[in-house]
Amino acid sequence: MHNYGEALRYQRDIAGLSLTDLSKQVGTSSQNLGRWERGEVLPNIDFCVKLAEFYNISLNELLGLGGISTMQNVPQLTAEERKLLEDYRELSAPGKQLVKTTVKTLLDGSSAKSTLKKSAN
Repeated sequence: MHNYGEALRYQRDIAGLSLTDLSKQVGTSSQNLGRWERGEVLPNIDFCVKLAEFYNISLNELLGLGGISTMQNVPQLTAEERKLLEDYRELSAPGKQLVKTTVKTLLDGSSAKSTLKKSAN
């Protein structure tokens, strides 16, 4: 049987949400969400639709049944990555844009080397 709980946890992780944050957003308890993610119980189909709409993905993606979210092809987020996502979600729109610009600059390579040298000094 497919591990739906792992798929649900993955979607929450990439959204950068804690169980408490998600529970407030979608109107269920963090205890329910935790039981679903641990595979103790399954959410009803109505709630699966609500979660898929919240994440703006298909039901198949929500459950890890295809598309870019297939669980076999997606590495688990580290604690550090989850923390970065949580922090990013707290930023204002201009702050998020600054992060995107900074990451793009770092990934471009040439300017990244000079930026890293300056920050090391």
